[in-house]
Amino acid sequence: MCGDIHAFAPSHVYRFVVDLSDQWRNYRAARKALENILTMPNIQAVANQNFKWCQEAKTELETYLMEGILTESFVLHNLQNLVGDYLE
Repeated sequence: MCGDIHAFAPSHVYRFVVDLSDQWRNYRAARKALENILTMPNIQAVANQNFKWCQEAKTELETYLMEGILTESFVLHNLQNLVGDYLE
């Protein structure tokens, strides 16, 4: 999601998951590339980074999740910031 190659890459737009290791198994170079990155240390590092990013996003988004904050006026005046926070 952040420029990494994932064997299971969820899409934020279409909401489906593609197993690249299954889809690319007939392509030798692609299969070899996945084998090189699908190691336990690499998977753990990516999982830890994603967890860290999720915690940071949760902290940032909590500022919007207070009673009375997400009014129509607030959303209209801060739309770019709200969308930018979501996309991060």
